[in-house]
Amino acid sequence: ALAQQIASETTALVGFNIVITDANGIVLGSGDMSRVGTLHEASLDVVRTRLPATHSAAEASALHGVKPGVTLPILLNGHLIGTVGITGSPAKVTRFGLLVERQTEILLHQASLLRTGLQHQRDLEDLVHEILAFDPEITEAVALLNQAREQAVDLTVSRVGIAVQINGRSSIPTMTTELLPRALVLLRESFPHKHTIAVSIAANRYVVFAH
Repeated sequence: ALAQQIASETTALVGFNIVITDANGIVLGSGDMSRVGTLHEASLDVVRTRLPATHSAAEASALHGVKPGVTLPILLNGHLIGTVGITGSPAKVTRFGLLVERQTEILLHQASLLRTGLQHQRDLEDLVHEILAFDPEITEAVALLNQAREQAVDLTVSRVGIAVQINGRSSIPTMTTELLPRALVLLRESFPHKHTIAVSIAANRYVVFAH
């Protein structure tokens, strides 16, 4: 879905069809939806060499699922994860190559960071629910400490528990551009210590364990 979104938006941006493949040359996203799921054979050499390649009409016709244009490697955190191709006369589209490659890598990197951040947020929420439900007669404290340690949280540090509820008439915007509730962002800004934990536990309800 992300590859298709990037391909569609970048196609509209540069005016030439964009194709994004995985490391096996399978098209994951394209301005031409009929190409999704097909093999883009030119990508295989680009993946192998990690170097851009251009293909004239004659060269493209000899390859499966390839049209004239340029194909470039996509790197994410130093790892080659696929390719991005631009359809058109190589003389016209090659100059867009670096722009499209860089734009694709930036969007993928941002998506990766967002996914990692959201997973960390969910892990913290799970931890807080475990803390709130903790019963020493049912669960050993060491199990909770170990779960927290996996999230780089030290539960032996003293904290004060704060429950926060935002009423329906609040003027605080619901969300921020980071996809976090604005109230949660404000709580974390208000209690900035690295050992403070602040999470959402339900709609308009938050828990802060403030250092």
